[in-house]
Amino acid sequence: MCERVRPGSQSPHDPRLGATGSTSLKCLTSQFEAWNVRTLKVVLGGMVLAMLLGASADPVEPPMLPNQDVARIHEHYVSLRKSGQVKSVRALPARVAGQVDRDRRLPGGVEYEPLPGDLERDLSPLPEGLVRVRVGYDVAVLDSDTLVVRELARNVVE
Repeated sequence: MCERVRPGSQSPHDPRLGATGSTSLKCLTSQFEAWNVRTLKVVLGGMVLAMLLGASADPVEPPMLPNQDVARIHEHYVSLRKSGQVKSVRALPARVAGQVDRDRRLPGGVEYEPLPGDLERDLSPLPEGLVRVRVGYDVAVLDSDTLVVRELARNVVE
């Protein structure tokens, strides 16, 4: 560690004194280098820890209900309603609607139905094992085995 020398306490030719009697440039440089080394160690340590814990550097996967699909689903149900071809769509009861959320299993007794085949063909493909369904006014992407909601778009089919 560098020592700080007070002006007047040493010879005016003391190499440790800077122009103003403060810490010398050489001492400041060594302190800066030590700080850089400590910072580098912290950053590298964090990277190693992230790798050990399995943090992924993969890009974020695209949404399973992109905006254009949600718009297409909405248009489909609006056109069916105008032509009188759709049966009445009921909202979920408030106590149940709050339980339908991402990364949660659909509550028992909640009615849902797959989207019509002609509509499904117009939408972007889903990964295997997932299915789009209408749950009240909402559209969800479900894991077909576990019924866990992977993605949810609210009030699409009003």
